[in-house]
Amino acid sequence: MTPKVFGFQIWVHAFVSCMGYLGVNNCYGASTRIGQHTFTLPEGFEIELVAGPPLVERPIVADFDDQGRLYVADSSGSNAKVQQQLAAKPHRIVRLEDTDGDGIYDESVVYAEDLMFPEGVLWHQGAVYCGAPPEIWRLEDTDDDGIADKREVWFDAKTLTGCANDIHGPYMGKDGWIYWSKGAFAEQTHTLFDGRIIKDSAAHIFRCLPDGSEFDSVMSGGMDNPVEIAFDDAGEIFFTTTFYSHPRAGKRDALVHAIYGGVYPKEHGVLEGLTVTGEFLPAMTHLGPAAPSGLMRYESSRFGREFQGNLFSSHFNLRRIQRHQLIEDGTSFRTLDSDFVVSSHHDFHPTDVLEDGDGTMLVVDTGGWYKLCCPTSQLYKPDVLGAIYRVKRTANKDVRDPYGIRISWKDLSVSELLTLLGDDRHSVNQRSVQVLSEQGGNAIEPSKIVLEAEGASTSIKQQILWALSRIPGDEARKAVRLALNTSDAQLLRTAIHVAGIHRDVEALPALTALLRHEDPFVCRKAVEGIGRIGEPEIADAILQHAHDLRDRAHEHALTYALIQVNASAETLFAALAPAQHPNVRRVALTVLSQLENNGLNASHIAGLLTAEDDALRDRAMWVAGFHPEWGGGLASHFESVLLDENQKVDVFNQLQRQLEVFVKQPEIQRVMGRWLDESWMDPEVKQLILQVMRHDGLRSVPTTWLEPVSRRIYSDALPLVTSAIETVSQWTLTGREREVLLPALEYAASREGLSMAARLAVFRSITRFNPHLENEAMKISLAAYKDASKPGLREKALGIWRDATLESHQVKALLPLFEHSGPLHLSQLVDLFHGHSEPDLGEAFMQVIQKAPANASIRPDLLLHAVDSFPEQVQDQARFWLKSMEVDVEEQRRQLQGVLAKLPEGNVRRGQAVFNSENTACSTCHQIGYVGGQTGPDLTRIGSVRNERDLLEAILFPSVSFVRSYEPMIVETHDGEEFSGVMLREGGGVIRLVAGAGIEMRLEQGDIDSIRPSQVSVMPSGLDEQLSRQELADLLAFLKSRQ
Repeated sequence: MTPKVFGFQIWVHAFVSCMGYLGVNNCYGASTRIGQHTFTLPEGFEIELVAGPPLVERPIVADFDDQGRLYVADSSGSNAKVQQQLAAKPHRIVRLEDTDGDGIYDESVVYAEDLMFPEGVLWHQGAVYCGAPPEIWRLEDTDDDGIADKREVWFDAKTLTGCANDIHGPYMGKDGWIYWSKGAFAEQTHTLFDGRIIKDSAAHIFRCLPDGSEFDSVMSGGMDNPVEIAFDDAGEIFFTTTFYSHPRAGKRDALVHAIYGGVYPKEHGVLEGLTVTGEFLPAMTHLGPAAPSGLMRYESSRFGREFQGNLFSSHFNLRRIQRHQLIEDGTSFRTLDSDFVVSSHHDFHPTDVLEDGDGTMLVVDTGGWYKLCCPTSQLYKPDVLGAIYRVKRTANKDVRDPYGIRISWKDLSVSELLTLLGDDRHSVNQRSVQVLSEQGGNAIEPSKIVLEAEGASTSIKQQILWALSRIPGDEARKAVRLALNTSDAQLLRTAIHVAGIHRDVEALPALTALLRHEDPFVCRKAVEGIGRIGEPEIADAILQHAHDLRDRAHEHALTYALIQVNASAETLFAALAPAQHPNVRRVALTVLSQLENNGLNASHIAGLLTAEDDALRDRAMWVAGFHPEWGGGLASHFESVLLDENQKVDVFNQLQRQLEVFVKQPEIQRVMGRWLDESWMDPEVKQLILQVMRHDGLRSVPTTWLEPVSRRIYSDALPLVTSAIETVSQWTLTGREREVLLPALEYAASREGLSMAARLAVFRSITRFNPHLENEAMKISLAAYKDASKPGLREKALGIWRDATLESHQVKALLPLFEHSGPLHLSQLVDLFHGHSEPDLGEAFMQVIQKAPANASIRPDLLLHAVDSFPEQVQDQARFWLKSMEVDVEEQRRQLQGVLAKLPEGNVRRGQAVFNSENTACSTCHQIGYVGGQTGPDLTRIGSVRNERDLLEAILFPSVSFVRSYEPMIVETHDGEEFSGVMLREGGGVIRLVAGAGIEMRLEQGDIDSIRPSQVSVMPSGLDEQLSRQELADLLAFLKSRQ
């Protein structure tokens, strides 16, 4: 039997001493000092420490039972690979109790141990449900000794990814369904309530009844990791998620309003095969690189009426709890956001936030142990333990019996339970709902009386509806229908949710009547309910309301409902007729596009591509994107657009997007080539066509393009010449194009008026046909590389040299460049020496290597590969030098501390210049705002996520840790070749792999044998050796300023 642990007050002193804390001060006001933390809160609030070691060491998530005891998932601190954790099961759940009612936990017992990484705790009906991927466990204490003696798997996802994102939760919905979330990437197969089978790798929110029936998917998406879920009084669903979007312009994570059946970003391969209703649904609130986890809706009024109904989210990276005031916006929400609790300490990592029965807020800080797939510094700190804090209104008095422990629940009548639904204690409200539902049929008639009573509040009636939702049977459904006739919009929203989730066919007339209700939420929720009920004959009624679309969420709900009710193709084609409202046509077209054997063809789409209604035209283009085989049928349509002299410029811009969809179709390729030769064609349109010809989805260059593009290179119009050269430089050339293109390129190499960038593009294209690099081309490319004033020229010169077969004297000419090359370019120069064997060249190479300022960035495997054809003596020199450069982890830490201690004060403006310099080439791979490369993580808000030490570690030792979604991978093809880099995009049968600035490869998935993680970052190390200490300090200052 696991012993209980007592004595929190004793622990406080020990904890403060061991952790270096200064003490606990209950200082009121805007700031409160607790140990090393300075907490900032709104005026009128205070925070106190209520639990920590030895009661709980590394708390992750928590939930209360009906007596106010707190069940906390407590990590062992392990960051072992998930399969090892699955075998070892080193984690536990502890139950904390405040035995003397002072708000501080003083007793702990291990409720359950031997658990896989716990990612959710829900107490429900005497048992704890714990998400521990790949399963959700039901853990029950049958003899009330505080220890779970009955353990069973409640749900098995059957997948376990490397970051264990397969399960978060579960969470109890107000409707009595259990909800949980799944991250992207692992393929799962599930049978839904209506018999449909889903099999995909997308992220989801799932739900089902406690007995496992009525399995459903609430939403799906491409986000990495949806985490916690919260619900409002009408059953609206909100969730936090990481990597909602690709990190760009300061966006990444989000708080989302989950619309039923919605598909959300980010866009990549896991979304293929999902049922979609148009463009992705938007986020409610963008959070940046916050790594949000916990989410709660504040239920009581103890913080003040202005806080009731607010959402609060915990941000692991940004060391804060944020408040989100929900504002209705059309049929969805927007939020007014403000920081609520912020800690100054860089090891404060809040992972959960929850409301106690007395209306105070608990904040769970997990400490510094977590680094598995962590997007921050990933410095492993298992010794930095976590804690639980309580936030409360300073002026509030204590709540008497907040959980109703003194109430004799078993003896209460239905009438008394109904009265308790209006109790000021929100935990008593919630328990009353559950106990009322347990009365079954006995509760229905008294509940109906209150539902019809004019004097009862909306809140009490909503609680009754939630209780009825938990009661099975027709009588409970009939009682809910009473509320579908009310004029109270808030009550209607709740009633619609309950009728819809139970698929109450008898509620259809009432729901149909609500499709034109004045309240936008009622309209959207009514069509959601109708869709879930799934009666095909209702399709016409749904379409009749499509002309009055309130917003994207409403449009989605109508479209998804039509899909759910299996609207017939006949009905949908009738709605697609030109006489119909553009909104009706758009919805009908979207639904048709999602039906199998739908009968759609190019003729249906052609006229819509030039429709006057922007939204209809865009949706037609979106649908066409699923059917590249329609290209031939649309060729005449595109030609008619180009021949129309009255077309506006924006039509040509739309044409570019449309051509990109069909660029793989031979008929479209043929007419594009012909258009380039047409004398009547506007030069701007020819530029547009040349840009489309660079489309990265092409595996080979169409033969019908070669002659027209060649003629553009010979032409007198210099802008078209430059554009044609750029197009050829981006093509994947196989040699068969040599006869046509090479003469034109050789002509362009010597013509006057070309920019340096265009001339380099010509040289690179020539080397693909003839790898021998002429001395004049070598001379020009060397000059371009040395010209640090023009960004991008170095990458172009390196591209030429990579594609060429350089002679020994040409390679030797590269040696003087080493002294002036940063880490990013130096590694690429080193690789150019592979295959050469002259002893003198090898000796000179090693001498230059040892003197190069950025030599610490050279990877050992790269250097050994570069010298493997040189004599053994040169190879020995390389191995000896590498041995002298070896640094162990402790040495890296000492080096980090040493550099940090000697850094002068940095200047932000000078740091910006360092960041954008040709020497560091930071902006080549990293984006700030909308400017920069995309090889590495977006740094727009990096200063809010990483401190100075973290940033310095990433610069000095980039291979110590990798940011999520930028992990380097090694791709091996069937013929044994290996390619390493960051996978930018996966989908459409193609993988884009970026190995560095300007080095991108397209690999067909059918050619790939395996993909495995690499231990070496694409970002080169040794950047600090290339910079002075002042420049390094300036760069850090600039990065820290990116908030």
